[in-house]
Amino acid sequence: MKNRHWITLGLVGYMALAALVAWYARAANRASITTRAASSETRTLELLGDRVPVPSFSARDLNGRLVSSDEWRGKVTLVNFWATWCGPCRTEIPELVALQDTYRDQLQIVGVAVDEGSVEAVKQFVAEHKINYVVVMETPELQEIFPGVLGLPATFLLDRDGRIAQQHIGILDPTRTEEEVRAFAGLP
Repeated sequence: MKNRHWITLGLVGYMALAALVAWYARAANRASITTRAASSETRTLELLGDRVPVPSFSARDLNGRLVSSDEWRGKVTLVNFWATWCGPCRTEIPELVALQDTYRDQLQIVGVAVDEGSVEAVKQFVAEHKINYVVVMETPELQEIFPGVLGLPATFLLDRDGRIAQQHIGILDPTRTEEEVRAFAGLP
């Protein structure tokens, strides 16, 4: 029995190390762009140097309608993994709603709910919080396409060509996220 315990710990350690190496490889391969805020402050955004293309995918939204990533090509896409029970996720929802409203012609936000409860409970939460962007439930396909969700919220920002250009684990900084969206959308 002791051997199984050590084997399990070894596998967990190996998986953690592999995730860390993957994160470091991405972090080491960064490009940067300089932006100028309204206050004339100059900021540098760190971006992924090698942008990984995301294959086309589809999922059912909370109403059962099939949505496809092909619908969003040409727009910046923000894929946000979240849960109704996640405090930081709940905190960033109003900013995501405002971002979707402000940049609706250049941006598509897709919320991926990782809740294990019913779709109806997530649907009720979405209605109560007036979420104005597409929400789908997590699937094995989405887990495979967007690896490295080590905590919630986890956000992937795709450029207009559908390539992962940025990844954030943890709560988003609203100002930085807006700067990234504007940069990827080609807006001043």
